[in-house]
Amino acid sequence: MRRRHIYFLAAKFAYNDIQRGPSYEHQTIYKSLCEALTPGQATCEFVDPYQKFEPAAFIKKLKADAEAGKDLTIIYCPYTGLISPELFSSWGQYATLGLFFLDDTWRTDFVASYVGFCDWFTTSDPHYQHRYKNVTGSKPVYFPFGYDATLATRHYKPFNQRDIAVSFLGAKDAFRNYAVTYLKSKGVDVTCYGAGWENGTIDNEKFYEVLGRSRISLNLSNSSCWDLRFLLQHPSYMLRNLRTNKVIEQFKARHLEIAAMGACQVSYYTQGLETILPIGTGVVVYPSIYEIPDIIERLSQDGMAGVTKKTQKLVKTLSYQGQFQRLLS
Repeated sequence: MRRRHIYFLAAKFAYNDIQRGPSYEHQTIYKSLCEALTPGQATCEFVDPYQKFEPAAFIKKLKADAEAGKDLTIIYCPYTGLISPELFSSWGQYATLGLFFLDDTWRTDFVASYVGFCDWFTTSDPHYQHRYKNVTGSKPVYFPFGYDATLATRHYKPFNQRDIAVSFLGAKDAFRNYAVTYLKSKGVDVTCYGAGWENGTIDNEKFYEVLGRSRISLNLSNSSCWDLRFLLQHPSYMLRNLRTNKVIEQFKARHLEIAAMGACQVSYYTQGLETILPIGTGVVVYPSIYEIPDIIERLSQDGMAGVTKKTQKLVKTLSYQGQFQRLLS
């Protein structure tokens, strides 16, 4: 039996900036991939193509591995297109080629430039069959992000032991700050974590700990926003709206992370959300941020523990570890 070896190529640091600490790709996706592999049957190796990467040396290594009888798989999780589609495709003579896309519904042109040069690629779009049905050479694999099952188990708390009423985890931007300021003006005490907030950026352990302590957790959009009341206060945001490729809402890891940790999720809507989390029971959708205070008041009065137990069961099979096991089986 040939021994499988997987090369996982991604930025080791967030946005390829060492000052921002470990990347999501390294500390969550790669870690979960390693935990999904069966010891003795498969091994995994992280390669950062953005830090002192030499393509000639890498292909020489691939050739040596293949000649040694290893069953090679390369999973490339691109931050930018530093590795061209043509270079990536050339590795196919020695390995099975997979592309692990983050935000494929936002980066459509970027994704399209690669799909004909791989054996498979991941998509987080619940309606991926429709999205890619006319894309020549596409071989999509549905992989709707995920969560770290190990950390989720470690930091889960029973609902009656949770001490954070409402949390938000994500980077601060003008609209999210506007939303949080509005909620606080209505008496909603939101505890925020992430770049730009008072509590700052937190590591993975702290991230899951916070969700495990939260009764309600908000999932606030960072797509383009045309809320007139917000734009009147932040007119420069209109330029950001015109420049961004985030013109639609998309399904994200946060949807699964909140559900897996048993917090009651109040989220924006994105197409296909209801195929994973039933709206009203698995996730509560806010039509606008101005309705969130009433939603939170109702949830607090009605009780949330029953709802959150249902969501945990719904996403049990969608951990990164579980999905990688299915993908590579």
